[in-house]
Formats: sequence, C-alpha cells, structure tokens
Amino acid sequence: MNSLSWEVDYSIATDPVEVEVHSLISEAQPTLRDIKPPVPIPTIIPWKIILSLLGIGLSTVALVWMWRKRIQEEIDESQRIVVPTKPPYDVAMEKLDHLRNRSPSSAEEVKLYYAELSYLLREYLEHQYFVRAIEMTTSEIEGARDLIPADGEKLDGVIEMLKRSDLAKFARFRPGISDCKTDLNVIDDFLRTTRLHWTTARNGVKPMEAV
Repeated sequence: MNSLSWEVDYSIATDPVEVEVHSLISEAQPTLRDIKPPVPIPTIIPWKIILSLLGIGLSTVALVWMWRKRIQEEIDESQRIVVPTKPPYDVAMEKLDHLRNRSPSSAEEVKLYYAELSYLLREYLEHQYFVRAIEMTTSEIEGARDLIPADGEKLDGVIEMLKRSDLAKFARFRPGISDCKTDLNVIDDFLRTTRLHWTTARNGVKPMEAV
C-alpha cells in the first residue's frame, strides 16, 4: 500500500493453494440448528479418601476409649482395699496337713504329691513376701532369695525341695516315701519359722507382726 494513500503501490503474487471444504450437512436446503447445551460434569466423590479418614477416626476413638478404660481400672484397683480372709501361713498349713495324711506309692501319685507341695510353698512365698513365686521357676526363686527374709540354711533346704519337685514332675524322678515325708517336714519347719501374724481391721490391714 502507498503510505500517502490507500492505493496499491505494488503486489506480489503467491502460489495458489487449493482448499476443499467438506460440510457435514447433507440436506439440500439446510436450516440453522439450536446450539447444544453444555454437557453436565458428573460428581466425583473420593470414596477412598472418605473411608480412610473414617477408619482413622474410628481407630482413634477406640484407642482413646481403651486408654481411658484402662486408666479407670488402674484407679479403681489402687483404691481397692484387699483384706485377706486367712493369713498365708494358715492356708499353707491346711494344705500341708492334707498332704501329711497321704503316702504316695506310684509314680503318678508321687508326681501329684510334689506338684501340690511345691505349689503351696510358692503360694506361701508370694502372699507372705510379695514375691511372684507362683510364676517363677526354681532358678528364678533361687536368684531372688535376697527378697525372702528367712534363715539361709532353711531357705537352702526349701530350694533343694523345689529342685527335687521339678525332677519328680518333669524328669520322672521317683523319690521314696521317706524322702517325701522328709521334704514335707522341711516345708513344715520353714513355715513355722517364717510365720507372720496378720491383724486385720475394718479399714484395711495393719502391719504384720512376727510370731
């Protein structure tokens, strides 16, 4: 174009390009159609995320409930006053007197005899000196002998009896009737020399007194 007017100053011819327009309308006399409405977008719900958050929330609530329940049980247990109905010595002597009238002869009777004898001793140690002797092995009781305020020689005899009891229960060891009576007398002597008198009151247990 000319800069001083809108007249063409010169022109450049280019190579022709053929363009074919194909219409999708096959009608002879086409008419205008309405514009299609927008397609609605489907709602996408993140179910995995929702379920995961719900599971985490329920797990948290369950853990908090269990924790609070355990704390409450510990509080109730600490506030509970347990008054023994019988002193440990009386309980052990009753069981010992029951064994005193028995004379085991067969291997099964000897095994049962030593099982009851060792259990009454372990029960006595646990309730008298608060040592978890029922759940402890003989070796563990021997290692915790410093927790039992008893004469060393008598405690040695008790531990030896527990070892023979283990042999009778688990190794098919069969002591004679005289050995059974000797072990029973060892336990009887130990109970009498370590006896404590428990005085109970309505508001709890008073300090123990040695007899």
